Amino acid sequence: MTFKSEEDALRQPHLRIVTDPVTVTAPSELAATDISTTSVTLEWEDNSSNETAFELERKEVDGGTWESLDDNIAPNTTEYEDDTVDADTEYLYRIRATAGSYNQKLWIATRE
Repeated sequence: MTFKSEEDALRQPHLRIVTDPVTVTAPSELAATDISTTSVTLEWEDNSSNETAFELERKEVDGGTWESLDDNIAPNTTEYEDDTVDADTEYLYRIRATAGSYNQKLWIATRE
């Protein structure tokens, strides 16, 4: 159902989904370039020109859950230093680019 105006839409109970497709190309080539007992330097290839941030997560190889290291790494950044590692521990890392907004919005209005 489509409405000509917001006033027209508010005249009756309804549910309207508005989609704003935002395509962000994922980063690639995630690699550790400097590893010590207290820090790891990570680098990646930035394959997108429209990201608003990168999100970097980590988990221990021997179990555990993914935890966010930083969910607001600046656009066009290609390096991050994780200085929260523990000695004698193996980690998995993952990174993604974000567009800073949700790609689907829900607008709902109810009337008696």
